[in-house]
Amino acid sequence: MAKGKTRTDAQKERDKDKRIQRKFGITLAAREQRIREQNGKCKICGGPLDAYGPPNIDHYHFYVKATQDTVFGDWTAQAFNERGEVAQQATAPTKKQAIAIVRALMRPQSIRGMLDFKCNKGLGYIERFFDAARHPEHLLPVIEYFKKRLTETPN
Repeated sequence: MAKGKTRTDAQKERDKDKRIQRKFGITLAAREQRIREQNGKCKICGGPLDAYGPPNIDHYHFYVKATQDTVFGDWTAQAFNERGEVAQQATAPTKKQAIAIVRALMRPQSIRGMLDFKCNKGLGYIERFFDAARHPEHLLPVIEYFKKRLTETPN
């Protein structure tokens, strides 16, 4: 875009739609539908989705493994969900194609819900630090720590 030109609202919406499709595999309309299904409330705290900025699409980070068939030469890519189970699989003539197909299939499937910015940011830290998406039991010592602290008598 040339310097000094401002984008129209329609261009901004189109760009936002493309970005959401590329990152999450859903349209802007599908995102808005999910917001309506949640009554505009965050799936974690129940507060308004737009309390801290635009609503966030919460998704888990799947991983992909590709292997080549030694007889036929085709590539098979497998996408694994949070439990480490194969959630999608695709075969293609090249490794790059197989991975692209399986990623496109997984993006919409990896969406868990809509969160407000604060809950999404906090959840990201918890997941990375405690690997809580795959092992929620890792949070139990944290919960017990807080419970104990709240029941202790101050010195």
